[in-house]
Amino acid sequence: MVDQRVLVLGASSGLGRAVASGLARDGARVVFAARRAEMVEAAAAEAGNGAIGIACDVSDEDSCNAVVASTVEHFGGLDTIIFAAALGTLARIEATDAAAWAEGFKTNVTGASLVTAAALPHLEAAPYGRAIYFSSMSGTYTPPWPGLGLYGVTKAALERLVEYWNFEHRTIGFTRLIVGPAAGEPTAPSEFGRSWDMDVATELLPTWGEMEHLSALVTPEDLTAAISTILSVDAAIPVLAIVPRGR
Repeated sequence: MVDQRVLVLGASSGLGRAVASGLARDGARVVFAARRAEMVEAAAAEAGNGAIGIACDVSDEDSCNAVVASTVEHFGGLDTIIFAAALGTLARIEATDAAAWAEGFKTNVTGASLVTAAALPHLEAAPYGRAIYFSSMSGTYTPPWPGLGLYGVTKAALERLVEYWNFEHRTIGFTRLIVGPAAGEPTAPSEFGRSWDMDVATELLPTWGEMEHLSALVTPEDLTAAISTILSVDAAIPVLAIVPRGR
């Protein structure tokens, strides 16, 4: 774990920032990457241990290539990528238009593949390269969450994507990390729900409570510990689920 060179995508806020900060505290050399340059720079400065922040839009191929190149230049290589970037909208499925579907897939699925392609030669050159992707219980592991159709569908597609990457590149440790309901970084809340239509939220969120989706939350500390376990073993861990106790 100490001195491992880690690139975390989606590290400006929420779970991505919490995990990147936790790994830096545990001795990893971390690049915080996300669209909002000022936020990843601040997060990296706060984390310490030589962490740096680099702006990256995962939906843009040139940006993905650039953040990987900058990471390698700064740290002399790259051991692990962690894809925590995600876009979610709260809407009934019939109200999710073509533009929303395109944007969701561009970030949640295509972005993951673009970053992986850019990092591939460096992960193959590392002593044991790893690639970890945050998926969700809402993808295929629970009944559908009302209002999160786009998010759940794209997370299911992400999991299949990672399976293909794993099949074609066996020397890299690809992990689909299935994350149950979780609490993010309290000082930098995720943007995930900030653009939600509050009328839809008022209508649909109570059903999440009825389904006990939010009865307990995974903590950032537990999520970081799970990732540290993945990084500490030579064996491949193709899939790992972390959910609140009792789920």
